[in-house]
Amino acid sequence: MRNKHTYIIIAFAILLSIQSLLNAQTSEGDNIGQYKWVNVVVMEVVDIDGNTSNPVEKVTSLPGQIFNVISEIGTNHLLIQILNYKEEINMYKIPLPFSQKENLNYEKYNVGSNGNRLYFKVTKAMVANHARPYKMIGGSLAFGVINFPFKLRPQKGGDFSGSFNLGTGIGYKFPNKSDSKFKVSLLLGSSLSIVNIDPSSVKRNEDQITPDNDEVPAVSISLGLMLEYEKIQVGAFSGLDYIGRASRDKFGWIYQSKPWFSLALGISIFSTGDAKEVTKN
Repeated sequence: MRNKHTYIIIAFAILLSIQSLLNAQTSEGDNIGQYKWVNVVVMEVVDIDGNTSNPVEKVTSLPGQIFNVISEIGTNHLLIQILNYKEEINMYKIPLPFSQKENLNYEKYNVGSNGNRLYFKVTKAMVANHARPYKMIGGSLAFGVINFPFKLRPQKGGDFSGSFNLGTGIGYKFPNKSDSKFKVSLLLGSSLSIVNIDPSSVKRNEDQITPDNDEVPAVSISLGLMLEYEKIQVGAFSGLDYIGRASRDKFGWIYQSKPWFSLALGISIFSTGDAKEVTKN
C-alpha cells in the first residue's frame, strides 16, 4: 500500500517539474502583436513613421477595440493601428455582439479625413496596463494531475463514497481566445485508487472482511471534461475501477469494471499551447 502512494507522489512531482520547465521557456519577446483595449486611453495620431502633427491630435480609445502593435518608437512608445473588424480581425470567425460592433465604430479609427490610414502612438505602459493580447490559441495537448474526492456508483441501489484518488490525465485542450478566462479540456485519466469494501459490496466471504483488509488498491481509468476558469479547474468524469486479482477472486467485488461518476479537481492541468505572457516593459 505504501509503495502505491509513493508512485503517485513521484508522478505528481514529475508533472509539476514539467510545468515549471514550460513556464521557464515563456518567451520574453517584444511587444509586436495583436491586442485588445480593456480600458480607455488617450492616443496620439501619427503617420506611419510615428511623427505627430502640429498641433498634436489626440483620440480616445474604446474598450474592446482590437489593434496591432506595428513597431516600437524609441524606447518607451509603440506605433499601433486599430483594426477593422470585418476585414482584418475575423480570420477565426469570432463574432462580436452586435451592440459592441456598433459602439466600437472602427471606421472612425481606420481612415482619416484625408483618406489615409490612421496610426497612433501610445506608451508601452499603456499596452501593458490597459490591453490584453488577443489571438486564437489552437487546440493542444493537455496533461496534469487530477483528484477525485468521491465516486458515485449507480449499480445495485447506488454507492457514494470518498476515497484516495490521485492520478494523471492527458488529452486535448480545445481552441480558445487568449483573452478568455474559460478553457475546456477532454482528458483521459489513469490513477491508483484506494477503494473500501464491505459486506454489501461483495458476493462472497463477507465474514472475512476485517479492518485490516477492507481497503483495497485499485487501478482507475477515467474520461471526462475539465473546465478551467483562471486558476480554478473543475470537471465531470466517469470511469472504471479494477482491483487486484487476489481480492477480486476472494471477495467478488460487485463494482469491478463498473462505471462510476465524479466531480474532478484539476490540481495542475496545463498544456503545450498555453498563451505566452507578453513582456510588460
